[in-house]
Amino acid sequence: MAAMAREGGILSRKAIGLLPWIGGAALMLYAMGYVDGSVHAAAFIGEQGAALDYVHEFFHHARHVALMCH
Repeated sequence: MAAMAREGGILSRKAIGLLPWIGGAALMLYAMGYVDGSVHAAAFIGEQGAALDYVHEFFHHARHVALMCH
C-alpha cells in the first residue's frame, strides 16, 4: 500500500513537471492558428487555397481542443 502511494506521488510530480511544456504547446497552437488565419484570409484560390483551408481548419479545431475558445 505504501509503495503504491509512493509511486503515485512520483507520477504526480512528473505530471506537474510537464505542465509548463503543455501550456507552452497550447500557446504555440493558439498563436499558429492566428497566423494561419491571417494567411487564410488572403483568400487563395485553387489548390493552394484548398491546402490553406485544410491547415486553417486543423489549427482552428486544435484551438478549440487546447483552449476551449469560443
